[in-house]
Amino acid sequence: ANSWEHSYQGKRGKLRLEMERRGGEVEVRITDWGVPFRPEEVPIPHIAKDLDQVNLDGLGMLVMRKAMDELSFSTHPQKGNTVTMRKRLGAKKRATSRPS
Repeated sequence: ANSWEHSYQGKRGKLRLEMERRGGEVEVRITDWGVPFRPEEVPIPHIAKDLDQVNLDGLGMLVMRKAMDELSFSTHPQKGNTVTMRKRLGAKKRATSRPS
């Protein structure tokens, strides 16, 4: 959903979704060919007790970082923009973002 909303800015576009289980982990890769994603520009959301006061900007990144063990982003003019998420099965660790 974030790829369509932000990369394609609400317009039609293609996504490639790849999932692979490697030993004790699952890797998910989502690729689009829209506007390049710059994770360093995503604001850290403020989570208020009153849900009506929560700003949704950056919430997707927060959820990915909390749910995944590793998170990385890459941008290539021909190969597209790819977010790679890794989750160790049975692990309960916060994600680390790696530069691409």
